[in-house]
Amino acid sequence: MKTVFAVLMSVAVSAGANELCSEIQNDPLARGYAGMDAEAIYADLYSEYRTRQRRLMPVNEIFEHVDHTEYSQLGDAAKQQVLGLLGIGDALDPYGNAAALMIQLFGPASATINALADARVENISRAEELGLGNVKIGHIEACQ
Repeated sequence: MKTVFAVLMSVAVSAGANELCSEIQNDPLARGYAGMDAEAIYADLYSEYRTRQRRLMPVNEIFEHVDHTEYSQLGDAAKQQVLGLLGIGDALDPYGNAAALMIQLFGPASATINALADARVENISRAEELGLGNVKIGHIEACQ
């Protein structure tokens, strides 16, 4: 008799396998999977050609994207606001109130805001985007 955990794991693996097979067989992004062998599909699935918006950014990373010259040109009150913002937690929502305040303090076309705009988008693989987990070559071969 299977344990509840074993049943749940088999359902999760099955859902992941269905997602993988659907990706390979339907090729929704026109990657050319039909003409690739399993190793090439694997390499493509794990290459980072996709992007997504980050939900949170560590405050130390936000700090590293602050342009030193722009920061030094801020008034004392604005500097204190920046430091206060960076001191409210370990990570901030790069699309929330923190972003609005940084834009207000540094200006929408500043080097700081441009650097932060780039940093709040991250490169990911198609496998990560789909939540495929640890795909093996054999899994891909089973879908071809």
